[in-house]
Formats: sequence, C-alpha cells, structure tokens
Amino acid sequence: MAVNRLVDAGTATEISSTFVEVVLAPDYSGEALTILKQKKNLRLLKLKMQRVTSLRHREIDGGFLVQDKDAYYLRPEELKIVTKRAPTAQELRRCSLAGAS
Repeated sequence: MAVNRLVDAGTATEISSTFVEVVLAPDYSGEALTILKQKKNLRLLKLKMQRVTSLRHREIDGGFLVQDKDAYYLRPEELKIVTKRAPTAQELRRCSLAGAS
C-alpha cells in the first residue's frame, strides 16, 4: 500500500484491519508505528515523495502501469569495476553513463 502523506494512528488502524504486506509512506507518526509494528511480517518503508514530471503509461492485462523516467544517472567515477577489463570511454558513452550528469 502506498500513501502520499504522514500515516497517523487512524490510518494505521485502518491499514492493520486488512491484509497488507508493505506500506510505503513519506513518514509515520509514533502512534502509527506502534500500531503497525504489531502486525507480523509487515514491512514499513519510508520514502521521500517527489514530484514526477514525465510519466509513461502502458496498458497491461486488466489495468495499466505508470512509470516515471529515470532521474539519476551514474557518473563514471561512481562505478566500481569488478571485471578484469574496465569498459572503455566509448563503451560507457554507449551505455549513457558518461556525460549524462
């Protein structure tokens, strides 16, 4: 379940009354955490919400999928090369890693 605002005690009570495996929200009140932590195997994720400006829509069987464009690109200095041969600058450019920042 995804929530786009602080999960308060009332919302937590409502969430805990149904089968949910994951709750994703920007934050949780202390009371909400107390309530939700009582559910076995419930994963609580805290994620800073951000405005997405470029959404892509795709139809799937029985509904649709909405995806946002990747907003972060790795810079070559952020890569950890674990192979015997490092990629060339041309290979990095082909993968849209170099010069994307």
